[in-house]
Amino acid sequence: MAAAFACAWLTASTGARAGDALVDKLVEKGLLTQEEAADLKEQEFKETRDTFPGTKIKIASWLDELSFNGDVRTRAEFFTGQKVVRTDGRPGGAPHYETIEDRTRFRYRLRLGAEATAGDFRAGVRLMSGSGDPVSGNQTMGATFSKKPINIDLAYLAWNPSFFNEMTIVAGKMENPFFSTPLVYDPDLTPEGISEQFK
Repeated sequence: MAAAFACAWLTASTGARAGDALVDKLVEKGLLTQEEAADLKEQEFKETRDTFPGTKIKIASWLDELSFNGDVRTRAEFFTGQKVVRTDGRPGGAPHYETIEDRTRFRYRLRLGAEATAGDFRAGVRLMSGSGDPVSGNQTMGATFSKKPINIDLAYLAWNPSFFNEMTIVAGKMENPFFSTPLVYDPDLTPEGISEQFK
């Protein structure tokens, strides 16, 4: 009876952890044997796998690690007393003129990336919003229904040999390998090419 109750509860349960906890509790109270508990857990696993076959992400066996990263940022910017050059002309005046205006704009930045490690090698890719500006992924919101571009911000392969782990060679579009401050390089700058670093 206890086994039937546990089986019914596990079938209806949406979380394997909760089901395992119940089975363990029944074993602790002596209502189930270890063998019966193992059978119930295996049955619950198979039912979950058959019901939701796409919920488990499989990666190649030769991969040591696969991680994902990303962020979304939105902000409003207000500029007061900004000098603007108009090109629309004005009645009885020059077609180009300067004027002082207040300006408000709404912007967002989206970044989504992944990095995989296999032995001494590491590969990464990151997509970012923006208009292609090499030092900014910010996209200004404009026309309500317009599509916004996505750019390749990172696409690299790195080698950090285990026999000489003080050295790292990176090829592709990478994080800035040079020591820098905001006065020298923008934090969003991702150069392309090959770099060699020593620690």
